[in-house]
Parts: sequence; structure tokens; C-alpha cells
Amino acid sequence: MGITFTHLLLPVPRSHTPSHAELIRLIGRLVEKEFVLPAGSTKLPRMRYDEGSILNQNAAATGCYIQLGRKAVHVTKERSFSCPPSVQDLAAVAERDFKLVWPVISLGASGLHYPLTLMPQNVDPEDVCYDIEIHWGREYIYRASELIEPFASEQCAACNASLNVPSASALFGNQLYRHCPACGAAFRPEERTALVYNPKDNTTGCPMLGGATSRFALAIECGKCWEYGAVPTKEFLGTCEEAVNCRLEPVLDGAF
Repeated sequence: MGITFTHLLLPVPRSHTPSHAELIRLIGRLVEKEFVLPAGSTKLPRMRYDEGSILNQNAAATGCYIQLGRKAVHVTKERSFSCPPSVQDLAAVAERDFKLVWPVISLGASGLHYPLTLMPQNVDPEDVCYDIEIHWGREYIYRASELIEPFASEQCAACNASLNVPSASALFGNQLYRHCPACGAAFRPEERTALVYNPKDNTTGCPMLGGATSRFALAIECGKCWEYGAVPTKEFLGTCEEAVNCRLEPVLDGAF
């Protein structure tokens, strides 16, 4: 399979979730700063949306597509999504898990600004590819992987009931309840710690408040097109933080 990386930008504190107005402002700023293409861009026809994942074809009209979680495990629904969206567009999907995805199949053809500090070595800019994504969960998205440890406890601090949502999300896998299903106590991920590892030195983990658990996240999905040591650029990070009105913490996720 090979090594794949995803750069996550997670809110601080992890329980912070942007409003719909802030999400719309975020998308508008990403368009303005030329990190994503909007609907109607003259550059959209240059993008090779028919290559690679069949999902990318959903972005041909607007530059963006949405993946909606459905009740059945491992089932999603994909379709084109407005870019930038309206309040009504987001309100229509607010009660669903979703990902908004902007596929960049060719950085050179897109003319966009690269959101990371280092591009993959020995890869022509024409062939650099990645997705910029917004993740939204009704409950907390509970991320654990080879680089991100789970919490030491997944039980309610007030009554010890399990916080695990029984069926895995079709989009995000494991989730934790925002409120304990037994006693109703609010769960705040930042009150727990998870170890996060550096892929070049995975022997010692760094404790991180909230780990990678949140309802909202920005993601730069690199897949196999990555470079060790790359981090989100100051411009990309600052643009996103200003739009959602909170600090965003970079966390690297990966599979080996």
C-alpha cells in the first residue's frame, strides 16, 4: 500500500466547532487566497477530474464535492457541492456527517497556492496532487492510527458509561458522543490526552490535549504525494484561523 499522510488542522480547544457562517467565511477565504478553485473558474476545465478516483468526477462542475454519511456502515453518498456555498446549502446537510472535498489533481494546471511548506521531491508540479477537505461530524470524530494513540479511557468521567457511538460512521469510522448517553454529561476531548508520534521517530509519543478528536477539522490529504518535514504554510494556517476565529493545531496522521 505504501506510506500515506494527511495533515490535519484541529481546533483548540477540540470541543470548539465553527458556526455555519464561519465555515462559509473559511471557504470564501480559501477561494480568495487561491487555495481552492470556485465554481465558474476558467481553470476548472484544465483539471483532470476524470483521472484517479471516480469521486473526483463529482467536482467537475464546481471544483468541490460533498460526501454525506448514511446510516448504513461504510455507505456514503457523493455529489457536486456549491463553492462557495450558501447558508441554505450548509443547513441542508447540518444533521449529517459530511466531508467537503476540493481535489487538486494537478497543482500546475490549477494555478493554486500549495498549502504545505515542502513539495514532494522528484515530482513535477504538474503531477503534484492532494485534496483539501473540511470534515464535519454530528458527534466527535475519534481518530486513532499508527501515529495517533487512542485515549486511555473512552468512558464518561461522571458515570463510567461508554462514550463510543455503537455503529461506526460511514465517513469517519469511530466516534464518541458529545453527551454521555447514560447521564447526559458533556464530553470535552481536551480534558483527555493522547500520544501523537513523529513518523521519523515513532518510539516516543508527544502528549497532546484532545489528541486528534474533534467534530470539525481541515485536512490536506496528500495520499502518497508527500514530503517528510512538510507542514502547513503560515499563509494557509493564518487564513484558516482568521476565518474560523480560533487557533488550529497541526497534527500529522498517516498509514504505513
